[in-house]
Amino acid sequence: MGNSVAVKIYGQEYSISGDMPREEIMRLADIVDQKMREVGEFYKGSASSVAVLAAMNLASDIASAEDKSKQVNELNDKIAQAAGYNDVLRKRIDELTSQLETSKSVPEESQKLIHELESKCRDIESSFFDIQMENIHLKNEIETLKRQLGQ
Repeated sequence: MGNSVAVKIYGQEYSISGDMPREEIMRLADIVDQKMREVGEFYKGSASSVAVLAAMNLASDIASAEDKSKQVNELNDKIAQAAGYNDVLRKRIDELTSQLETSKSVPEESQKLIHELESKCRDIESSFFDIQMENIHLKNEIETLKRQLGQ
């Protein structure tokens, strides 16, 4: 079947069976025990009431981590979209630059268009950088939450 592990949670011994490794079962039991002890410091009710409040706290932590994960996924989508726009603009700038290099005289309108496209490209690159920085920040927050849940 799997591993059967004796664990102690909030002063009670339990035999937990599962397919995950013994160390993982023990780690999860430690998280539950720690959360119940935190709740028990402030709430002096029955063990089952403490367990429900601890479960609610853990569910809140999970929901928060899921929200952060969703934000990271949305930012990744925006980064991919910005990268696509950046590629299109770069290609268009390259095409216009090539056309300008082959002609002996460059019309003023073409130069204006090139400057506008280069400016838009710089703006998108700046936005892309900002999105990447926000993505890194959110990933760090998720890792912090994971470490907190894993303690």
